[in-house]
Amino acid sequence: MEQPILINIYNNIYKFIEKNKLQPVDDERHTNTQFFNIINKDKYISINAISNKFNDEERNIIKSNIKSFSSYNNDDTITVQGIKDKFNIENKLEKVVFILLLHNESEYDNKTANFKELLNSIKYPNCNIITISKNSLSTHVNKQIVELSTDTKKIFSYTYDKFKFLVYNHSLCSPHYILSKEDEFNLLNNILMKKKINLPKIKISDPQIVWIGGEIGDVIKIERDSEITGKSIYYRVVIND
Repeated sequence: MEQPILINIYNNIYKFIEKNKLQPVDDERHTNTQFFNIINKDKYISINAISNKFNDEERNIIKSNIKSFSSYNNDDTITVQGIKDKFNIENKLEKVVFILLLHNESEYDNKTANFKELLNSIKYPNCNIITISKNSLSTHVNKQIVELSTDTKKIFSYTYDKFKFLVYNHSLCSPHYILSKEDEFNLLNNILMKKKINLPKIKISDPQIVWIGGEIGDVIKIERDSEITGKSIYYRVVIND
């Protein structure tokens, strides 16, 4: 029964990548048969993405580096500086997004050891990791997210329902935008004249926030159509659940 849902979510992830101004690291997405062969065997499938500003040559360099990092042993400690030294990278090490779609029958969402092993297999030191599971992660597994998260490796967990349909295309969904730090400063100090903490709140698990890649502390601009004013603007600050 979950098979059509899984492939639908898989396809929607590519829309999510595009919406967040990213591009897949891999050249082609898997066919339905390939997808099910992988996810039924491994109980998860990984879709990797980077900024869409890179050309094909730059993307291939990053792709080869990601594969190189996977050869490290689990006991190895990998840092951004260590990678720069190893691969002679002088510029900023770009962030990679690893999206892990978990099988509905996997135990990653409730088995701490399994979840930790899966996340530790991702060696790239400057990344966001997104897990998408049928059920919410257990309390013990959520503790692993806190322990494994660093300044350069942020971990997010969502459930299937956030990706079953294209949120931004829904008739009841208003456009949401993340304000730049400059626009946020101008809004708070020159227009609203208030502190960020005093803004109305929106949870990080809100589907709209998930789909625009919002993080805790971001200020969100929401545009809603109004029969009276034509368009109304609202602002929210993203908070934890």
